[in-house]
This record gives sequence, C-alpha cells and structure tokens, in this order.
Amino acid sequence: MERVAQDERVVDVAIDLRYAGQAYEIPISVAREMNSDDWKDVTQRFNAEHQRRYGFDQPFAKVEVVTPRVTATGHCLDLSLSSSR
Repeated sequence: MERVAQDERVVDVAIDLRYAGQAYEIPISVAREMNSDDWKDVTQRFNAEHQRRYGFDQPFAKVEVVTPRVTATGHCLDLSLSSSR
C-alpha cells in the first residue's frame, strides 16, 4: 500500500460470528473502530442475518467472534510485471 495514494485505498473490516457452540459462522462488516454501542449493533445485525439465512435467531444466546478479517485494496495505475527468467 505504500505506493498507492491515500484516496485510492480501501480497507474493509469484517468479523465472523456464531452463536456459542455452533460450527458455522456468518461474516458481518464492521467499522475499523468500535465502541460498546457499535458492538450492540453488530450483534443485532448478526441476529437478523441468522434469521434471514436459517429462519431463526437466538437474541439471548452468547455470540462468539471467530475470525477477524481485514482486506486492503488499492487502485494502482503504474503496475508493471517483469519476467523472472
């Protein structure tokens, strides 16, 4: 990212969540910085997505963070590849 202009960079953050004891996760997009109110919103969005996918939710169940994910992309105009031969 060091050669990509600041305005050409995008950083996406998501966390894979599941209800405690379950074996499958749902990725939920999150902000790069969060406070306790943000975590409540993330939990509500997880419950809603679980309801949409599986037909039920468990709003009083413990929610586990399984995997945090950060994806950084940048638009690069001057990309050149050279042969390794």
